[in-house]
Amino acid sequence: MSMGSGWALLAAPLAWLMLAVLEKATPSGFLKAHMREQPPGTSPVRQIGGLALVPLYLCALAITAWLHPSDQTFVTALAASAALLWLVGIADDHRHQPIALRLAAQFIAAMAVVLTLPPSLTVLGGIFPLWVERLLLVLALVYAINVTNFMDGMDLMSVAGTGIPLCASALLLAGGTAVPAIAFPVLAMAAGLLGFAAFNRPPARLYLGDNGALPLGLTSGIASAALAFETNPVAAILPFGYYLADSASTLILRALHGENLFHSHSGHAYQVARRAGRSVQWVLVRVVIANLALALAAWFAARTANTAIFAASAAFGAGVSAGIVVHFRRQAKFA
Repeated sequence: MSMGSGWALLAAPLAWLMLAVLEKATPSGFLKAHMREQPPGTSPVRQIGGLALVPLYLCALAITAWLHPSDQTFVTALAASAALLWLVGIADDHRHQPIALRLAAQFIAAMAVVLTLPPSLTVLGGIFPLWVERLLLVLALVYAINVTNFMDGMDLMSVAGTGIPLCASALLLAGGTAVPAIAFPVLAMAAGLLGFAAFNRPPARLYLGDNGALPLGLTSGIASAALAFETNPVAAILPFGYYLADSASTLILRALHGENLFHSHSGHAYQVARRAGRSVQWVLVRVVIANLALALAAWFAARTANTAIFAASAAFGAGVSAGIVVHFRRQAKFA
């Protein structure tokens, strides 16, 4: 592990310290969650996780801009985009904001980052015109932002569901040349989630909130895009395979049922398992195991030159992602 990686890991104790201070300093009614599923008889929990994680992430980006002058435009755009989503998230946690405003902020943030990417960076190798690929990347980033936000519906879910993929992505990106500036802040965000975990373990004392989940989603999307530039699309998708499978299957099921896709819900596969009586720990153990397996598959997909191993890694990752979603949804039959 490089010296830079060691500094990024300091985000864990710093996040813990900042959240300990914020927990004591903020009023009991500050940014309280009113729509989150909580144990009976408990009062709403404050959504202030992002108030520590995002400033630390912005500090990591500032350090990155200083260490990588050639990438300052990209890093500055990423920092500005994360800050925009953070502020919109704070406003939404305080009082529900219109869908149009939230989507507009997400598209502005995604476009600001994508427009700063050099033309030499391409995922599909010129199969499509560059503007088409960039448009697809904007849509992918907006999707990543929303997936991360909507999947954050259970204690420690963001820590297990996003922290592990981000850590895996940072390790795969370390020493890369396509987007050398991204590994440090990605690892810092993952470390920050580790510090947040102490306050989010069941029963949660604090939640991440939209103010944390939206910038976290942007970071996840950028990490995946950087992996695609550095390695290949399969290795880029695999670390986030469970989130993608759960969110995509949920979207399809909700669309088939005629539900409003922009409204909050509790239809994710892991939430089905929870309603079937499975404990938070039961769900988390399976998410952690699946994400570790997906991280291993991503490593092989990124590092191997053997076509058979690459195909096996992709198939294994797809099987793990789909398998855990089916496993969670099947729990409803045993309720």
